[in-house]
Amino acid sequence: MTDSVADTEAIRRYVASIYAALSFREGGQPNWDMLRGLFWPQAQIVEIRRGETTSHTPAEFIAALRSRIAHGELRAMQDRETGATIKVQGDLAQVFSPFEGRRDAATVRGVNAFQLARQGGRWLCLSILRSEEPARNEERRVLPAVAPPDRPPPRRPGGPPPRYRR
Repeated sequence: MTDSVADTEAIRRYVASIYAALSFREGGQPNWDMLRGLFWPQAQIVEIRRGETTSHTPAEFIAALRSRIAHGELRAMQDRETGATIKVQGDLAQVFSPFEGRRDAATVRGVNAFQLARQGGRWLCLSILRSEEPARNEERRVLPAVAPPDRPPPRRPGGPPPRYRR
């Protein structure tokens, strides 16, 4: 197995462990110990929900989640990844991870964008940017892809090659 394949598989297992640690059935709890061990201590978990953005360290996130469960605001949570795009460059990785899940009786969908760093031979999460899908009546904005500055723009099928200024 090449290093890039091994990295990708290790990252897939790592991301699956985050989803597994957070998920719990009614009457249960997330796997708090496992969850704490998956993050760099100063990591940031940024949630975008209904136009509001909140940011937490792992300890703050865990405390807020514990409080929601203790106050009966959240009785069960099951998330699973529905696909992922993983980019690895040396000891850094970016994972774009669409998910679907349940919060009590409600179905949710969204995406987690993970930034990971390899430290001491293992991957740790530096940040998660999390967004749940907008409600059906909210408009989704799709922006066109932009080529990186060091690459030419993509060629349109059947069209002439792009012109470049020199």
